[in-house]
Amino acid sequence: MRRFVVLVLFLLSGGAGLMYQVVWTRNLSLVFGVTSQAVATVLAVFMGGFALGSWLLGRFGDSTRAPLRLYGFLELGIALFGFLSAMLFDNLADLYVVLRHTEWITPGLFPFVRVGLAGVALLVPTTLMGATLPILIRAFCRTPERVGRETGRLYAINTVGAVLGTLFAAFVLIEAIGLRATVMTAAGINLAVGVISLLLSRSEAVLTSPVEQAGAPPVVKPEPLSAAEAGTLRAVLFKAGFWEKHAKDVLNARQIKVLNRMLDGFEGKLTSSKWAKLAKCSQDTANRDITALIELGILRKGEAGGRSTSYRIDQS
Repeated sequence: MRRFVVLVLFLLSGGAGLMYQVVWTRNLSLVFGVTSQAVATVLAVFMGGFALGSWLLGRFGDSTRAPLRLYGFLELGIALFGFLSAMLFDNLADLYVVLRHTEWITPGLFPFVRVGLAGVALLVPTTLMGATLPILIRAFCRTPERVGRETGRLYAINTVGAVLGTLFAAFVLIEAIGLRATVMTAAGINLAVGVISLLLSRSEAVLTSPVEQAGAPPVVKPEPLSAAEAGTLRAVLFKAGFWEKHAKDVLNARQIKVLNRMLDGFEGKLTSSKWAKLAKCSQDTANRDITALIELGILRKGEAGGRSTSYRIDQS
């Protein structure tokens, strides 16, 4: 049940995050006077802050024993900035007017001034937002096997919240209560999410699945291999190494068939007549196949000559 509650909290957090983005884009449009540049600036700072938070603060998820508690404090930090953002943007507008009339700032530098001011204003909260996903993944995942599944689930839930927050802020809240009240609403959501997360962090084990709560399975000490099993293992490894060694050699189907028979444990000595019988070919064809394998260094002729001449795989 509490696991479900945390998922709902992350849904609300995603909604609040995009409510900020909509409102702050409007605020920067009023400050800069250029809507397209305001949108591009806010989007760039948001994405940069998300990346920075995930990289810089996300690493603490692996070192903390209470990731849900850390997540709660991140949400409270976002809420604090949200409550202060109205005053911050008022001062940002005054600062931009001063810089606008500064002689040493040429028109070509104004895009960089806009990005710099937006970075100062938005980088802290967006960095905190970027850290929430990796921290919450750590709260949900106690074993590496579940990281992929839980990451996808959390990201999807947060994205759904972001979509809903964007639509709600743009088409309902801003028109109904204005920019300032909308950002206060988002901050209130973050405040509630942070407080509830801190309360839930008192029993974080409930976030993990039953399998994870049971702990890792007991380590089973393998039984030693018998002599027959060890021999089979050596044969398999030798066969794999043999074909890897001769992967580039051009062999026909008869040669591959007989060689596999020899590698699988051919009883007795292999002569040209046995080759012909196994490959279902003439004696002359068997001799040509054997001679070609000797030239490739795959087969080696035995010491006995004449009709009793035998061949074996060259293991050198």
